Parts: sequence; structure tokens; C-alpha cells
Amino acid sequence: MKARGLARVELYFAYALDLARNGLLEAARDVALETAGHVTLGHPNAHLLLGQVAVGLRDRTLLREAKAFLQSFSYRAWEMKLDRVVQSGLTDFTGLT
Repeated sequence: MKARGLARVELYFAYALDLARNGLLEAARDVALETAGHVTLGHPNAHLLLGQVAVGLRDRTLLREAKAFLQSFSYRAWEMKLDRVVQSGLTDFTGLT
């Protein structure tokens, strides 16, 4: 059962990431929110992706929530990456796997 859950997380995340990289930010947001909220809460890449999508959409609420999640679970490397994206304003969607 655990392998199936992991495969599901990776499938949803890969789809959201592909959407984001193709400029479909609203759709990427929706799939990433489903991934984070219903498939796995503890996937830091999903929250980093949400943060980057928030920058692209200029959604301060989503950005604040993504950053708060990364901070609360001490995902410092992901938080630092998100900070760099916020500072540059460029959503590169790299470093996500």
C-alpha cells in the first residue's frame, strides 16, 4: 500500500509541475493543492511548487501559506529556495523532483 501511495504522490506532483512549466499556473495550483491537501501533506516539493506558483500568480495568501508550511516543518532548504524565487520574482520551477 505504501508503494501505491508514493506512486500516486509522484504522479500528481509531476502533473502539477508539468502544468506550471507550461505556464498553466491556475491548473498547476489546483493540482498541487490536491496533492498537498489530499494525497500527502508532508511533501515539501508540493509546497515549494505552490509557493512558486503563488509568485507567478501574485497570490500573497498562497505564498504565505506555502512558506508557513515549509517553516513549520523545518524544510529550510526548500524555504531558502522559495525566498530566492520571491526575491528574483522568477518562477523557474527547478530543483523540484
